[in-house]
Amino acid sequence: MFSRILRHRRILLLAAPVWLAACATTSHSDLPSGPVDVVEVHRSNQCGTAGSAPQATLFLDVAELQTWQSAHNVDFFGGRLAAVTSGAYALIENGQRNTGGYGVLVSRRANLKDGVLTLTATFLSPPPGQMTTQMITSPCVLVALPPIAVRELVLADPTGMERAHWRATLPASAPEPIKAAPSIPETPAAVAPVTPAPAVSTPADPTSVTTPLADPAAQMSPPATEPVAPVTTPPAAADTVSQ
Repeated sequence: MFSRILRHRRILLLAAPVWLAACATTSHSDLPSGPVDVVEVHRSNQCGTAGSAPQATLFLDVAELQTWQSAHNVDFFGGRLAAVTSGAYALIENGQRNTGGYGVLVSRRANLKDGVLTLTATFLSPPPGQMTTQMITSPCVLVALPPIAVRELVLADPTGMERAHWRATLPASAPEPIKAAPSIPETPAAVAPVTPAPAVSTPADPTSVTTPLADPAAQMSPPATEPVAPVTTPPAAADTVSQ
C-alpha cells in the first residue's frame, strides 16, 4: 500500500512543471482549473478532533503535518515520516463522536477551480439500534495532493453541501517599532529681574499736633459751679423829724 502511494506521488511530481507553469501569475483567473486526483494515505478513528463538526485542514508541506501530529499526539506514519514524499496534504475530520461506528470516505476525484480545491466526502454514522463501541472517537482521513497551487480548501458532501472550509492564512508582518520623537530640551523662560520699589517717606505735617493722652482721672473732675454773687443789704433809713 505504502509503495503504491510513493509510485503515485512520483508520477505526480513528474507533472509538476506543467502545473507550476500554470500558476506563474497571481491572478485567480489564471490559476489552473479542472479535475485532480488525490490519494488516501492514512485513516484513523482517533484524530483528537475538538469539536463535533467536520473539519478540513491543508498542510502545505510535511513540516506543517509534523507540527499538527505533535500538537494532537497523532502519528499517521508510525514514525516513518522522514520517508514520506514531500508535498501538500489534506486532513478531513468527521468530528468528535461519543461512540464508534462513525467514519468518513473521501473521493479520489477532486475539483480545482481558480485555486480552490473541492474535496467530496461521505460521512458515515451507525444505523439506529446497532451495537457500537462505547468510547469517544474522532474519525479522519489524510490524503495526499498533487503539486498544485491551492489557496482554499472546500469540503462538501455528495449533495454538494459545504461542510467545512479552509483558507490560507498569510503570515502577519511584524509591525515596525514606533520611533520616539527626539526630545527637545526645554529652554527656561527668561524672567525679568524684579527691582524693589524705592521706599517713599511721608514728611510730617507741621500743622499736626500730637495731643497726649489725658489722664483718665483728670477727665473725671467734677463739673464747674457758677459763682454766686454776694447779697448786700442796704442800710436802714433813719427816721428824722424835720424841725
